[in-house]
Amino acid sequence: MTPAVHFTVLGAGPAPATARPALLLRLGVTAGGGGRVEGVLARVQVRLAARERRYTPAEEERLQDVFGEPSRWGETAGDLLWSQEALVVPAFEADTAVDLPLACSYDVAVASGKFLAALETGEIPLRLLFSGMVFGWQPGQGMAIRPIAWEEEVTARVPVSAFRETLDRFFPGQAWIRMDRAVFDRLNRWRSRSGFATWEEALAALLAGQEGRNAHVGLAGE
Repeated sequence: MTPAVHFTVLGAGPAPATARPALLLRLGVTAGGGGRVEGVLARVQVRLAARERRYTPAEEERLQDVFGEPSRWGETAGDLLWSQEALVVPAFEADTAVDLPLACSYDVAVASGKFLAALETGEIPLRLLFSGMVFGWQPGQGMAIRPIAWEEEVTARVPVSAFRETLDRFFPGQAWIRMDRAVFDRLNRWRSRSGFATWEEALAALLAGQEGRNAHVGLAGE
């Protein structure tokens, strides 16, 4: 009979050689009863288990954009989908280990990106849900297939520093903003007319102007 398989997270760190930022999860795979498995084809849903950690005041402020007021997080702060990945495990006896790369980005247009960008220190709480097929060999009958148990789930904690190191290898000290094309064109024309050589200079000037107006309004209201 094809044995059941179970997964664990053994470690995490930046992927050593990829075309884009990726965090590498090292997964342990164990065959129930120590039997032989001819292969596993799995689908892994990786979720951010937001309720499973504490947050600093600065993180709470940034996460209001995701979950609303902290006083309501008991109702609004649930798991966030980070990634869905295919996993292929070759044949093994008893146990083995494989790598699962997770694409990383600073895309703050999606909830998972906002959550990850908001974290300063500590760990990223993960929940991995597995589905798919386990292949075995039945003597005298040939190939046998067994589904991965629907309750196969793993929790893990990955250092925030590992996520940031992954991005810094590609974009050191940088972040990304996605915006509407028409807004970008307007901003680009203003930057060019104003003589700013870089986007940092242009955005810093806009922020300074807005902060100055806010300060003036505040003084006028006193």
